[in-house]
Amino acid sequence: MDFFSLMFAPFTHLGILAGGTVLFFVLGWFWYNPITPIGKKWMSYFPAMKEDKVMKTADFAFMLLFQFFMGFVVTHTVMAFWMFVTQNSISEIFATLFLIKMYMWFVFIKELGHWFFEKKPFLLILISVGYYLIGILWVCALLSYYL
Repeated sequence: MDFFSLMFAPFTHLGILAGGTVLFFVLGWFWYNPITPIGKKWMSYFPAMKEDKVMKTADFAFMLLFQFFMGFVVTHTVMAFWMFVTQNSISEIFATLFLIKMYMWFVFIKELGHWFFEKKPFLLILISVGYYLIGILWVCALLSYYL
């Protein structure tokens, strides 16, 4: 399978692509929500967000748009790789492990850069890294069930 057909193949499975996008959105809402222990800890690093202010409509719309776009991009990437793996007769366990390895290189290393150069607290980095790890595993589970 060539590159272009591989990149557009997930669009033939729009239900799975939409499902993965919604999964990431729901996970992000729970993960960073101040009613959860992780969300409370995450909010403690942002003093401006601690105040009981109502979020502006434009800010809320931008957050929703960003969350859906990020979920779409991650889900599409995982699906394209997953289809490549399954068409080349590689096991789903190997595919999941390889996606976690890709995650470690692209997300964890990037976040370590924020920790080192921007002096962000390490716990804040772990919260962000955990979000992506759980999200990618959810999308892998969705794909292993439906593909």
